[in-house]
Amino acid sequence: MAPSSSAAVSPEYFNATNSTELRITCIVFLILNTIFVALRYVARYYHQNGIPSLGWDDVFIWLGWIFCQAVAIGGITKSRNSFNNSFHIS
Repeated sequence: MAPSSSAAVSPEYFNATNSTELRITCIVFLILNTIFVALRYVARYYHQNGIPSLGWDDVFIWLGWIFCQAVAIGGITKSRNSFNNSFHIS
């Protein structure tokens, strides 16, 4: 009899995911992104002795911050057992 081309995969293989580590990483980056963007504006405020004028770099900082937050939130929501639910083991 010829060997089978597909190997049987155990249910434990599908249950072993990195979703917890992904969620922790996403939460850490949510916090770090916010802290560093806030520190940038605090430093500009104290460096210019008042409310600084906003330029193109500020627009890109906010757009980058929004993008990073969206990616981190997407990682948190998709890591909630989405891998386990996408496969049906009979």
